[in-house]
Amino acid sequence: MPASALLLAGFASWRAGTVSGSTIAAWLSAVRAWHRVNHAPWAGDDDFVSLVKTSASKLTPASSRREKRAPVTLQHLIPLARALDPSSGRDCAVLAVALIAFWGCCRLGELVVPSKASFDPRWHVSRSAPVRYIDHWDGLQSAHFDIPFGKVEKEAGARISLTGRHELCPVRALHRWAPLTKAAFLQRCEEVWRPLRLSRISGHSFRIGGATELLLAGVPPETVAAQGRWKSLAFLLYWRKLEDLLPMMISKSYDGMRVSDLCVEFERYRVRNGLPASVS
Repeated sequence: MPASALLLAGFASWRAGTVSGSTIAAWLSAVRAWHRVNHAPWAGDDDFVSLVKTSASKLTPASSRREKRAPVTLQHLIPLARALDPSSGRDCAVLAVALIAFWGCCRLGELVVPSKASFDPRWHVSRSAPVRYIDHWDGLQSAHFDIPFGKVEKEAGARISLTGRHELCPVRALHRWAPLTKAAFLQRCEEVWRPLRLSRISGHSFRIGGATELLLAGVPPETVAAQGRWKSLAFLLYWRKLEDLLPMMISKSYDGMRVSDLCVEFERYRVRNGLPASVS
């Protein structure tokens, strides 16, 4: 230690074509964490390593490709809010996590804990985290709180900002937020959605659905990127994924013209940020 760029590139190419690109990326993330723990310099951001990782992703075998994750939509959230019991502490916590993850474009892992015994204040946000509420002229509030660890920000943490709404309000729900495990949260959601035959979702579906809903509602791409804490290029890559999901989100509230307009807005976003026309 430290591992050289050449060694890391060789490690990345070792299983290329036999496992998914995301699996190789996860392995490298673990190696990076070990370097950080030992205060060793990290060469994994070298262009050569990045090129090998990109090539490995393109060689992902069909057996390792997962089905596209469907987004959570308003058609999921409305019946969930109606079915959950407001007198149940657990149900209130489930609704809070669902609305915060959706409207805040958060990763579910930033709001829940893996298991009851695995809570660690260095990685998981607690119920006692200070929240700053701001009153606005329209009678609604916004809420702002910090999480100790983010997937991109790592130990620097991140700020979550939520805007109040008249319906399905994440700020009101935040008042009833309590710690939940990921399994308990998803199980309770499935109990409501399964009888309605709504699409099965994963934890990432809230982030996907929230970003898509905001974009279709006319929120500028820059604002959505800031809400989800995406960097410009990362958000452009995310948009490529959202294009496949847009047809699933279209309802009477959004017509084809809105989707066309959104494509134009995203092209302007790309130009304003000096991003490449094509992203592999």
